[in-house]
Amino acid sequence: MTGTSNAISKGLFKDFILSMKTSLTNESNYHVFLIAGLSLSVFIIFFALDIMHFPFISKDPVGYILTLGQTRHTVGVILALALIPFCAQKMRFAFLVAALLGTFIALLCIVHVISMLIVEPPLYRSQIHGPIIWAVTQLPVIHYGYKAFGR
Repeated sequence: MTGTSNAISKGLFKDFILSMKTSLTNESNYHVFLIAGLSLSVFIIFFALDIMHFPFISKDPVGYILTLGQTRHTVGVILALALIPFCAQKMRFAFLVAALLGTFIALLCIVHVISMLIVEPPLYRSQIHGPIIWAVTQLPVIHYGYKAFGR
């Protein structure tokens, strides 16, 4: 009985993995995953602001520049929200703009993390995880933005 249920579980898991792979690589789903990535990006900022009470304040001049005068979070979220309806309409320019936005935000976040590690501004240990998480959440935006644009 255990061997049979184990084989069934393996078969179901294998089917699930195959269906996920098919779904993630299907061209007709690229815009959906792009919208999900943009939504995740917005959610991360709202989560950090509202639930974690994360302060988006830079204590050093380089951090201030890399956060676009401490507006990177606001501008990034507004642009992501503005792009969602255009991506839902499958407008090709929106895919490119979303991918470029994700790339720009990810690069700013990565450089910000490196800067924080080098300069060690006040409170950087409590803030360094923020740009890391936001950079990682840009990966689906970048990937599916370019995939949707290129098809």
